[in-house]
Amino acid sequence: MDTTINKKIPGISIAFAIIIITEIMFFGGLISAYVIANARAATWPPLDQPRLPQYITLLNILILLFSGLFFYLFEKQAKSGQNKKKLILISIGLASIFLIIQGSEWINLINFGIQSSTGLYASYFYSLIALHGIHVLVGISLLFILLTKVSNKQNIIEFINTTSAFGMFWYFVVLLWPILYFLLYLY
Repeated sequence: MDTTINKKIPGISIAFAIIIITEIMFFGGLISAYVIANARAATWPPLDQPRLPQYITLLNILILLFSGLFFYLFEKQAKSGQNKKKLILISIGLASIFLIIQGSEWINLINFGIQSSTGLYASYFYSLIALHGIHVLVGISLLFILLTKVSNKQNIIEFINTTSAFGMFWYFVVLLWPILYFLLYLY
């Protein structure tokens, strides 16, 4: 395979790098506000709030990390010219399972009384988790786009560049979740 493919930085990679830098600043601001609110509170989370389900969410970290791993394997195969649809399908499936578990967790938390209107803690929790969930949904959409391009890759260089750019976004989303878990569920 021609090694000049990786030497040129395509426009899509630059665009996604800018998007990710923006997302890091956006989530950084929200996380900073959460940490400051936590530091200023006498007790955090408030005593009247039910405790968050740590174990199922820990399992969800593994699910999302494995989704990222299968995407990495797909990306590596794509760069070597191999067509490994099943790897990206597994990545999409795991990401979908992650969202289903998060959705069921939300329903349980709402039933237990944690609602965004119950205070600052719940507002931060739902804002950060919802925004991450939206990013997972966008990531799944990008993975589906790649899945459709796998069969139609007439221009291998464009396909590899798109895969790398979408991969940057997906790795960001995958690696953000353990940080949010630590801050929201353990900190």
